[in-house]
Amino acid sequence: MDNVPVVSVCMITYNHEKYIAQAIESVLMQKVSFKLELIIGNDCSTDNTNNICLQYQQQYPDVVKLYTPQKNLGMMKNFIASLSNCTGKYIALCEGDDYWSDPYKLAKQVDFMEKNPQYMGCFHNTEERYEESDTLASFLYSKFSSARAIGFKELAITNYMPTCSVLIKNFDTKLLPPWYETLRLGDWTLHLINSLKGDYWYLPKVMAVHRLHSESTWMLQDQKKNDGYIVDAYNTMIGSGFFSEEQNKLLEFRKQKFMNKDSALAKVKRYMVSKLIKN
Repeated sequence: MDNVPVVSVCMITYNHEKYIAQAIESVLMQKVSFKLELIIGNDCSTDNTNNICLQYQQQYPDVVKLYTPQKNLGMMKNFIASLSNCTGKYIALCEGDDYWSDPYKLAKQVDFMEKNPQYMGCFHNTEERYEESDTLASFLYSKFSSARAIGFKELAITNYMPTCSVLIKNFDTKLLPPWYETLRLGDWTLHLINSLKGDYWYLPKVMAVHRLHSESTWMLQDQKKNDGYIVDAYNTMIGSGFFSEEQNKLLEFRKQKFMNKDSALAKVKRYMVSKLIKN
């Protein structure tokens, strides 16, 4: 059993040659007393990402495990395949264009989970950094003022959990519903599914950096399209028969609230995103 990792880090990547080395280094720098593995799912990158990953695999063969499919799978299928290759008791998420800033991040999260096994996972705050702008300031993802539990009720509103901050109990990906891989939002919907097994705990520490750049898969993409993907996810989940009647009512209520939103803050965000993409 000593050879079984306590944590598997799931890192999906595609054309991240500018960022992947720092992402990998941030995993390797973790100060832990337990076995750790890094599962990299490289989805047939067309740049130098694979060569960089291969160098790390050769240098750290006991830690770094690189998986590259024969053909491009797409983000969701690559994510599921990478999760299925994780053998640890826990899975930590870090995409190839993000990185961890605290060398004790995993130690803190595992310590919490070992002492509080009733939780499905835990997460922390992150710095959201505009990678390609010298004028837009970084900001914190979470506005929670203190540690707290987050469950299905809160997650039905929005994804309160930055992807590169999440550590969850390992699970059998074969039990994921078939509709899961059809969505465009792998993290939020996964957390909703897993929240049926237990709440998550928020650690009020900034221990990672999430990069915002024009090639990212979500944050700086077309906001109207993203809104459409969110509504599609709500509709798919509500019509799937996977959740209870009460949970479906909550999802429907939150969907309607989301569709009717058009706050000043949302307008400002759309404007900033459009300006950054144009520049």
